Amino acid sequence: LSKILSDDMKIWVKSSVRLGDLEAVTLPGTRQLSGDSIIEKSYPIVTRLPGSSKNTMYVLLTTRDINSETGAFRFQFSMHHSEMRVSVVSMARMIEFVDDKPVVNHLVLNRLYKMCKRAIGEQYFGWKRSTDINDIMYSPIMGMPDLDRIGTNHKENDDENEVKPVNENRISI
Repeated sequence: LSKILSDDMKIWVKSSVRLGDLEAVTLPGTRQLSGDSIIEKSYPIVTRLPGSSKNTMYVLLTTRDINSETGAFRFQFSMHHSEMRVSVVSMARMIEFVDDKPVVNHLVLNRLYKMCKRAIGEQYFGWKRSTDINDIMYSPIMGMPDLDRIGTNHKENDDENEVKPVNENRISI
């Protein structure tokens, strides 16, 4: 995933080791983790990863379902904290099941790619949300049909394929 994102976005995206149990807050009455808690608890760990700098952006992947601490949504595919430069992407609802067993197939990998690219686009390049369903930054994504339908490219103004970073950073997934 990091190689594909690096090649596609023309930036350095590096994968890292598993962070382990962050002891993130579980929202009352649910099995959802607080995305805010994941971001907060991961920050002191990820900023010590080899090669990190004050400008590194981090994308955390989890298989757990996430939501905001307010529980204002049914669920969230991703959450972002711009000051900490950390995003968390949840695969919980992206996974396909065959005979009640989780399967990671091309469709699941495509969903993960889209959500990671959106997180990087928003945090690193400053991409804004779009109402164009063909744009990777389409919003709101209300479920799998929306996620599967959105495109994989972002069109900003009239420069469809031009990628301009906000500043020189590194991305760690």
